[in-house]
Amino acid sequence: MHLTEQTLTVIGIPLLTVPALVIGWSGLYCGLQAANNLKPDSKWPSLNVKTRTRLVLIPRSELTETGLWYRRRAYILSLALYTWVIMVASLWYFAIRLMS
Repeated sequence: MHLTEQTLTVIGIPLLTVPALVIGWSGLYCGLQAANNLKPDSKWPSLNVKTRTRLVLIPRSELTETGLWYRRRAYILSLALYTWVIMVASLWYFAIRLMS
């Protein structure tokens, strides 16, 4: 590896992965908080622990207002994470093409 490639690798990998980890963990936290903010008369807590962590399965009518807020944030953060991954992959692809 050339010195430029080594420098880009040593500096670039942490700069690209740390934001992805922060976005991912924040999205996971918001998703779990949304699943924990169900209405008191909801049937979902009695079903299964696995279904409580999947926000896609829980209808909007079963969540409290706080749960809806966390659910919205979880969806926004998942969209941000997907966008970040696509951006990093495209940058990596073009960097490889320019180096060769």
